Amino acid sequence: TPYDAQKMYMEKVIEGLQQGKNCLLESPTGTGKTLSLLCAALAWRESVVPAQAQYGDKGGNAGAKIIYASRTHSQLAQVVKELKNTSYKPRCAVLSSREQTCIHSQVSKMTGVQQNHACRNHVANSSCRAYTRFRDHYKDKKSDACGAGVMDIEDLVNFGKGNTVCPYYYSRNEASNADIIMVPYNYLIDPFIRSTLGIKFEGAVLIFDEAHNLESICSESASFDLSSTDLASCVQELQRVLETMNQSSEPVTVIVGPNKRERKFVLEDMLQLKKVLLNLEKVLREISLKDTYVRDGDHVYELLEQAQITIDTQQDLRDLIRGSIQVLFADITQDDNGGAAAALLRPSSTSLDKLESVLKTVFRGSRAEYKKNSQYYRIHVHDVEPKKAGKGLFKAGNFSSGDKKIRILSYWCFNGGVAMHEVQSLGVRSIILTSGTLSPLESFAQELQLNFPVQLENPHIIKKEQSFVATICNGPSGHKLLSTYENRKKPEYHQSLGNALVNIARVSPGGMMVFFGSYVNMELSLTEWEDKAKLASNVRCLKERLDELKPGVTEPRSSSQLKETVSQFEENLNNPDGKGSIFY
Repeated sequence: TPYDAQKMYMEKVIEGLQQGKNCLLESPTGTGKTLSLLCAALAWRESVVPAQAQYGDKGGNAGAKIIYASRTHSQLAQVVKELKNTSYKPRCAVLSSREQTCIHSQVSKMTGVQQNHACRNHVANSSCRAYTRFRDHYKDKKSDACGAGVMDIEDLVNFGKGNTVCPYYYSRNEASNADIIMVPYNYLIDPFIRSTLGIKFEGAVLIFDEAHNLESICSESASFDLSSTDLASCVQELQRVLETMNQSSEPVTVIVGPNKRERKFVLEDMLQLKKVLLNLEKVLREISLKDTYVRDGDHVYELLEQAQITIDTQQDLRDLIRGSIQVLFADITQDDNGGAAAALLRPSSTSLDKLESVLKTVFRGSRAEYKKNSQYYRIHVHDVEPKKAGKGLFKAGNFSSGDKKIRILSYWCFNGGVAMHEVQSLGVRSIILTSGTLSPLESFAQELQLNFPVQLENPHIIKKEQSFVATICNGPSGHKLLSTYENRKKPEYHQSLGNALVNIARVSPGGMMVFFGSYVNMELSLTEWEDKAKLASNVRCLKERLDELKPGVTEPRSSSQLKETVSQFEENLNNPDGKGSIFY
């Protein structure tokens, strides 16, 4: 039987979906939010999509497609686990990167741009067995693999290996027929990734789970830092392209645009790109930093125009950059041992790829849109000390002038609504944002600049009379429990804190969790509690007294060790002696 909080939550989800309105829903941890959300959304979908359309010829394209986004793949895996526990059996596709899903013996060892180009080359040459089997037996055909059982990424990869079918392309093919598609946040927020998914967003329902950090993620996705070392590395990468093209009379053919048209570039085109890069390098170098250099967002267009980068030239430049990267990775799919080994030694990213991303961000949307959005940006140009090693295809030097400091052009977005407005404009039916901590809802909605007619602040399933909240200002000795920087240096503070915990542990049944502001603070206290040097030989230290009352475990700095620590904590709690445990 659902809790009252779950019923209230599901009612709000269905209200928003029926009326085609956006929802902002807060429901605390422990209220079964994810399960309630899935059941409500899928039940609504069944009510509006005829049974014959759900699994008939039209499949998931009959409308009411649900796109479920969470921050990480591990969170999506938990959502898939919850979905498996429901009575609903929708067609489900989980989209992920090649890094997560590639099963090719060599390409799977690569990352980033290198991996993407290697994959595309294998596909173009029909030299990947997993892809050719997908193409011949699964592409543009509906299969029952997902319908027979919802798959997370691990299941998908195992399916691919067991059937010698490319999981990456298989999942994207399934997405065209899926009732529910699961993706990480950035697949929806980033317009350039979003455009590659092949998903029809019109009429779809978008769900952002764990949305409490969505505003900052949206702002970060629309920002960049471009350094002098990035530009220097771009020039060096382009020089290698020029050397390669100089040895061949063949032009470079690039597939560009949504219509996938061909464009051919010759050596002179790449020389023009190099000229633009050198101009941009010069513009950035000649900015005077006698005073703090902060400008409004639209100033970026003035800077770029000095390097002949405008709304009219930026698309050609981006196409040239695509062609250059294609040349850099042209031989990456060689099957001889030497070629494959050499490919793996190459870096996973290029500075040219970053530059293309910069141009996409600056000229985001139409002329009217990017001019309007520039009011939410600020430019900051500043110098920093150089790092020991650069990035990109070569170790990046600095400007040709030999400047010792690295200059950085920062283009920062201060409004997450820039990204969310683009998502809303896709013609979606509803956007549902949900998390355990969204309050205050009014300010959260204002930050994203979206209208949320349906809102909910759900109470916790634990009633007020079941909880006790108190502030302890002083320890048993009367010393203030004030964790300021100066106070943390005093042994008296740590001793007073430890004695307070001893008293609490004596009267508390079960487990305790003790939170510190940082690992450093925690380690300082634990070290003081374990110090026996200041004690008489027959006196136990504070840590021993605490462990006698409730055996303790400490959160490790390494996330790989956390699971083992949590298991130890649970084992202590389940110990028949009934002492419980303390988790620091």
